[in-house]
Amino acid sequence: METWFILALAAMIGYGVQHFLFKVAAENGYNSIRVNTVFMLTVAAISGIVYLLSDAGVSGPYFLLFVLANAITYLLANICKIESYRFSPATVAAPISKMYVALTPLLAYFIFRERITITQLIGLTLATFAVVTLTHAHRHETKKFRGIGLGLVFAAAAAASTSFNNLIGKSAAASGDIMSFIFFSYLASFALALGLQKLVNREERPIRELARNPGAIRLGIIIGIVNFISYYLLLTALTQGKAMVIFPLIGIGIAVTLGLAIWIYGEKLNREKAIGIGSCIAAAVLLA
Repeated sequence: METWFILALAAMIGYGVQHFLFKVAAENGYNSIRVNTVFMLTVAAISGIVYLLSDAGVSGPYFLLFVLANAITYLLANICKIESYRFSPATVAAPISKMYVALTPLLAYFIFRERITITQLIGLTLATFAVVTLTHAHRHETKKFRGIGLGLVFAAAAAASTSFNNLIGKSAAASGDIMSFIFFSYLASFALALGLQKLVNREERPIRELARNPGAIRLGIIIGIVNFISYYLLLTALTQGKAMVIFPLIGIGIAVTLGLAIWIYGEKLNREKAIGIGSCIAAAVLLA
C-alpha cells in the first residue's frame, strides 16, 4: 500500500471524527457559534505558527476577497452542521450535508465551465435519490428529535456552503500561498464567530461568555486540532497521489461519523437509511 493512500485514509478518519464531534456538540447542547469560535482560533493559532516559521507570503489581487469569502462560507457550513445534528439524527443529517460532492460539480460547471461527464451525471442522480430517501427515513424518530424538517434545512445549507467553499479554495490556490490563505481564512472566521457571538448576546462580552463554557472550549480545541491534522494529511496526500481517488475517499469518511453515532449514541440504522448512506458513498465515488 502506497504512502499517499495511507495518508488519505488517515485524513478520511480524521474528517469523519471531526463531523462526529459536531454531533457531540449538539448532543451536549453547546452553542454552535461558541464551539466554532474556539475551533477557528485553534486552527488559526496552529497555522499562524507554521506561517510565521515558513517563507509563506501574500500575493494576488483577490487574496483578501478570497479569504473573506472562504471564512464566511466555512463558518456558515460548520454552524449549519452542528445545528442539523441538534434537530435531526446524524444518520440523516450527515449524509445530506455530504451532498456537496453533488453540488460542487454543478457549480463548477456554471462558474468555471467545467465539463460534467456521464459518470458524474449518474452520480448526481444517485445523490438526489439518496437525499429523497434520507428525507423520508426519519419518520420513526420524531419522538426524540423535534423540528426534523429544520434539521434537514440546516444540513442542506451546510452542503451548499461547503460547495461554495470548495470552489473558493480552488480559486484561491492559484492566487497566493496556501498556508497564508489557511491562516488568514481561519483568523477571519474566528473574528466573524466572535462577532456573531456578540450579536447573539449583546449583554455579555464574548470572551467572558466563552470562559463560562469550559466544555465548549475543550471540544472546540479538540475539533481544531483534528481539523488541522486532517487537512495537513490531505494536502500531503494530494502532493503524492491521485485526486480522483483521494477526494471520494475523504467523502466516505461519513461512514466513520455514522458508525460513531450509532455506536455511542445508539442511533438506529434502518433499511432506508442504509440505502441512502450507501447511495451517498456510491455517488461520492462516481462524482470524483
